Amino acid sequence: MEYLHTDVKEEVNVEKLREELESQLTSWSHTDSDNDLTEEAAAEAWNQYEVLTSNLSQELCEQLRLILEPSQATKLKGDYRTGKRLNMRKVIPYIASQFRKDKIWLRHYQTKQETVPDYLAFESLAMISNALTLLEAGELGICSFGENVRLVHDFNEQFSNHSGAKLLQHLLLNRRKQKLHSF
Repeated sequence: MEYLHTDVKEEVNVEKLREELESQLTSWSHTDSDNDLTEEAAAEAWNQYEVLTSNLSQELCEQLRLILEPSQATKLKGDYRTGKRLNMRKVIPYIASQFRKDKIWLRHYQTKQETVPDYLAFESLAMISNALTLLEAGELGICSFGENVRLVHDFNEQFSNHSGAKLLQHLLLNRRKQKLHSF
C-alpha cells in the first residue's frame, strides 16, 4: 500500500484517493445539471489531484532540472570595464598599456532560451505518446496555435511513428506567428 506525506503531516492513501476522485468524476459526468459541480468542489478535486501527483511532480522537476541546467547555464563573455571575472588574456596587454586598455572583465550572459521549449516539448510528446501506446490506454490529441488553432493529431487516430513525423513536420515547418497576447 502506497502512502503520500503531505504538508499537513498526515499520510494519504493513494489508492483510496484515486478511487474517491474516480467516483466523484463519474458522478459529475453522469449528471445533467451543472449545479453538482460548483467552483469550490472543482477546486477541491483539483487540490486532491495535486496531492496525488505531488511526489511525481517533484521527481519530474528534478529530472527536468538535470536536463535543462546544462543547456541554460550562464556563460562568461565580452570585454567590459566592469564584470564578474577577469579575462586573463587581457591582463598583460592592460598592464602593458599602462592601465589604459581597461576592458579586461567578463560578464555573465544567458544562452537563448527560445530553443529549449522546442526540444523539451517534442521529447515530452514522444514520452507521453509512447507510454500511452504501450499501455493501450487513453487517446492523444494535439493542436497547434499561432495565427489560428489547428488540430494536428485527432483523438480518433492511433498515434504512431508516422504520426510523430507528421507532427514534427507540421509544427516546425508551418510556424508563422503567435498571438499569445490576444488570449
